[in-house]
Amino acid sequence: MGDRVGLLGADLNASGMEGGGDIRIGGDYQGQGDISNASRTLIDANSTIAADALLNGDGGRVIIWANEATRFDGRISAQGGTQSGNGGFVEVSGLNFLDFQGSADTSASNGEFGSLLLDPTDIEIVETGGTASLEDVLAADLNPGTRSVINADLINAAVGDVILQATNDIIFSADINIAAFGIGLIANAGNDIDVNSNITTNGGDVVLNGNFDGVEAGAVSIQNSEINTLGGNLHASGQAGAGSLGNDGVEIGGGKHN
Repeated sequence: MGDRVGLLGADLNASGMEGGGDIRIGGDYQGQGDISNASRTLIDANSTIAADALLNGDGGRVIIWANEATRFDGRISAQGGTQSGNGGFVEVSGLNFLDFQGSADTSASNGEFGSLLLDPTDIEIVETGGTASLEDVLAADLNPGTRSVINADLINAAVGDVILQATNDIIFSADINIAAFGIGLIANAGNDIDVNSNITTNGGDVVLNGNFDGVEAGAVSIQNSEINTLGGNLHASGQAGAGSLGNDGVEIGGGKHN
């Protein structure tokens, strides 16, 4: 805990034979709870965080949070036990800005995979991600804006369900192609979701929720993009309103959806 929290070449391990433990860096789940929140949080590429169940039991719970900006380049593991147990839960969030360029493994050898939650104000999925230098994140003059860019390849390599949750909008500007079987993609936007590129999973569900918080109208727009779940479910929902999509809660303007 602290106003600015940095892990530089660190190794945090809360793994256990019968279940993973809890690790909280810079705050608790979505900035809630009874511990103080950091304004800036940094995890560098030489840092590892583990909350694995080594034999039986579920993977643990890892929360990384900052009220302003989070830069994450490290590696997180919250795997289920090798004999039994489900994968754990990981959140990497910056309330205003998130630069996520690391990895999170919530897999399970003999159970259900866990999930990774990324939760800033605005999200855009792009071919190349990262807008802030390692030094900038802890500097007082960091002003990255509100749109957090996430590299599509990091989602494609996911070994656990990926949950994108934005207070405002989520924009898909690069193709998503999740290779691992059964891995799902959930996008929850307080306002709009714009799908401008293809989304493919290998049997995993795709869920697109506009107006997720129910506060204002929010729509889902799929424009000339193919969504193919290879057997998984596809769910899209939006709330009609007087925005750019007129009265349509969900608008599909071309493309193929399987």
